[in-house]
Amino acid sequence: MGFIAGLGVPSGLGVPSYYMDDPSNVWDKDTYAFLYLDNSGSMNDLLQPLTDALMGDYFSSGDAVHQNGVKNENSLRGTLQDVYATGGIEGAPDWNTNSATNGADEYDKHVSVANLNPTANERTVYALGHPLKTVSGTTSYTTFSDTYFVTPSNFVFITVCNESSSVYHDFNFHEDSDSPTLTYQTDITYLRDALKQNGLIDNRSDNATPSYTAIMIDPAYNGSSAETDSQRFARTAIIGGEGNFSADNATIGDINEPDGFASWNLKDNLIGYHPIMGTATYQTPANGGVNEASYWRDVIVSQLQQNMSIPGY
Repeated sequence: MGFIAGLGVPSGLGVPSYYMDDPSNVWDKDTYAFLYLDNSGSMNDLLQPLTDALMGDYFSSGDAVHQNGVKNENSLRGTLQDVYATGGIEGAPDWNTNSATNGADEYDKHVSVANLNPTANERTVYALGHPLKTVSGTTSYTTFSDTYFVTPSNFVFITVCNESSSVYHDFNFHEDSDSPTLTYQTDITYLRDALKQNGLIDNRSDNATPSYTAIMIDPAYNGSSAETDSQRFARTAIIGGEGNFSADNATIGDINEPDGFASWNLKDNLIGYHPIMGTATYQTPANGGVNEASYWRDVIVSQLQQNMSIPGY
């Protein structure tokens, strides 16, 4: 499975983000996606539009019963629910009202939104290694080896958090003067081991070889114009692997190992081993519709398209 590694600035926003582009990755009926939101209080105005961008209604108006439904263009569900349909789709031309076959139930089983707190408490790297399971309408954290994930083709993990946990870094963070904290080291190791050993990607009993896409979005604070400590930490440490987080300071493995796991960052731990696209940091503009689902739909789609094809986009 070939790939192209490079630097990109999606939609002209944010800063360069490392990614791997594999055109064979397509969002299909076996794709699982997880969106984790920072609900500590600092971005409460973004929680609902972010949720709606992924889990909003299929129709923006009308319904299948009266065959007058208009697809919701502001939510990924409006397009991607059809991918999970086993019978006719809910929209035209089928107007299938059976949620068990029109893709609605399966979409809810494969796509989940959850709050980071209290389980992850702004520990975004930990969240990237801790998927969800939804059964009978109840969403809970689970392990990668859970048999609920049947022959997956893609795993997509998205975190939206505008400040890192204090156990990750201090105020006035700088990658050259600050060292990886014990909790951050624990979370990187947890993510690495979850992917490698616990059955998400490798050593699967169903012999599936799914892709893994990680997207980290830090929207800063409303109206902010300067890079925050959290954004710098994401940009230079988690994905950039600069300073004390570089391969030169690796203590958890050899950078030349076949699996590519080494040092305290995602760049060295994951790029070259699993297709990954991350970290994109965004300055939340003072205006520009950031409280609208359509804004976050576009942000999420632009990030996803660096690593996979999205039907309908």
